Amino acid sequence: MEKLPQEVIAEIVPYLRDEYWSGFHRYATISKAFQYAIERRLFHRLSIRSTELQYAASLLRRDHRCSSVKRIYLETVLPEYSEEASKREETQEEQDANSAAFSEAIHGLFELLRIIEDDPQSTHGSGMWISISELKSPSDLKYKYTHNGYGPGAGSTYSFMASRWKKSCVRFSDVNNLPVISKVSQLHAHSLSTNIHRPRRIEPASVLAIADKFRRLSSLDFNIRDFRKSGLEARQNRRQALKELAQAIDVVHLDTLRHLHFASLTEEPWNEERQLANLLDIHPGSIDSFSRALHNLTLSPNLVEISLKGAHFISPELYWPSTEPESAPTWPNLKYFYVNMAPFDAKGEWYFLPGRSQDEFTITPSDNDSDSGDNDLDEDSDEVSDDDSDAALSNASTEDSQYHTQTKPLRRQFRCIPDAQKIDPLLISVARAAKCMPQLHYLNLDVPREFLGDGWEWVTKRQFYVQYYARERKLSFDVLPKDWRPSSEVEQSWRETMGEYGVFEFK
Repeated sequence: MEKLPQEVIAEIVPYLRDEYWSGFHRYATISKAFQYAIERRLFHRLSIRSTELQYAASLLRRDHRCSSVKRIYLETVLPEYSEEASKREETQEEQDANSAAFSEAIHGLFELLRIIEDDPQSTHGSGMWISISELKSPSDLKYKYTHNGYGPGAGSTYSFMASRWKKSCVRFSDVNNLPVISKVSQLHAHSLSTNIHRPRRIEPASVLAIADKFRRLSSLDFNIRDFRKSGLEARQNRRQALKELAQAIDVVHLDTLRHLHFASLTEEPWNEERQLANLLDIHPGSIDSFSRALHNLTLSPNLVEISLKGAHFISPELYWPSTEPESAPTWPNLKYFYVNMAPFDAKGEWYFLPGRSQDEFTITPSDNDSDSGDNDLDEDSDEVSDDDSDAALSNASTEDSQYHTQTKPLRRQFRCIPDAQKIDPLLISVARAAKCMPQLHYLNLDVPREFLGDGWEWVTKRQFYVQYYARERKLSFDVLPKDWRPSSEVEQSWRETMGEYGVFEFK
């Protein structure tokens, strides 16, 4: 066996494994040559729990293994909790303990990456792919079945997977002590729901701080989750998270980035008649600092694709600064720019006017059960006063809560007609930005949630879908109502971008 060339062994190895790779590692004992071929496949993709990082590091210190690693999936193991704790939301102490476990896991991951970095045989020309999305406690699965109808205490009305850590997030600390890594090209920190649990959130600012340590990073995938119907404390946390994210964007150096995927999972208000909360603590007419920070992030010179999916609360600042810059912003290599926008901006101002109301219906105390998971009728966190102070918000919250405890008929409002005063500046800023994208192929701007109603019954549609095909110089609008047309100012801005042969299409 020792005399077999690696080329022959490489042809044999794929036939030695079954669908689940069971027992595949045993073939490494045949000979040194087989060990090399087997381990190159086994170490190609590593799924590591944070409690196993030291053991994984000891394995990688041997021979050729570092050069085999291409993907690392890190699962952070969080502290366990009691059954009693599983029936309530996480306390601040529990969140801090989770953040400490996450920080320790990231430091352990970077120690592992440092071993790979220092290995002379490890070249990694295209870079490694790293995922840090998984954060689980051993208690999660243990109590999942208790609260979902499969074990002791089955039938509980408390939606455990939806509510225990719905308002929580984990944070990373001590970024200054992380080494700089050059062999990682892709970072995935997008918390996706699975059939096992609803994922915990990683603070976006923490993701950027970690990404900043990868000096050859070409792809970044992360997300932010906004729960507008979760009370005053949640709003304060959202404001702080947005502020920290904007600050983090201003200090990171992601000049090598080519693909940016940033998703926003946003809860929209149940009744769109109400004025929304200002998430930025800014006065009307002042700059949207969050959209301005995102704008600065999109200016990374090597970006080819920008994908802002979900429902981002954006303003014209995302595309073009409201204060005229000394030199026009430019996106020299950008080819694709996808944006899903919320029907409101971060200042709580709507992009749409009321279009239709649902018939009168009745709210009873059971409708406002805060433990009902996704049935969030209580919008106390969205009704604001003029100054939007925390004291005023707290008073509004109390009054609204009392209001909903009584059986009372209400009329539910839906916003589905574009407001020219808000939409026009946004479309003009998009046109100005598109003019500064010489490599652009495709750009879109849309509001993803079309069907508005209650549960499975929808009352009306909010349809706003704009696509720009730069090569064909065609701007396509798919907007309701069908007789909607952009203003003359918007049309003139886009004609300057598309040129005399530009085409407007209305579906």
